[in-house]
Amino acid sequence: GIAGSFMEAGAGSVLLSLWDLDSMSAKEFNESLFTGMQNNNFEIRDAAQASMISMINSENYFHPHYWAPYVYLGR
Repeated sequence: GIAGSFMEAGAGSVLLSLWDLDSMSAKEFNESLFTGMQNNNFEIRDAAQASMISMINSENYFHPHYWAPYVYLGR
């Protein structure tokens, strides 16, 4: 698949989704992801986990539909 193509081309990791995403929850996830990487000096895998936990604990995006599609593949 496409993730394997990125890895074969030399990417150290790929963050992908397993199904179509809700635009607003994807915005929240990505803002949290990049804030975690920038402000907390997290690696992407740790920032993704922190973003998922933040969504689980949120009032609007606690359902797995919003946070479960994200998959981190890395070496």
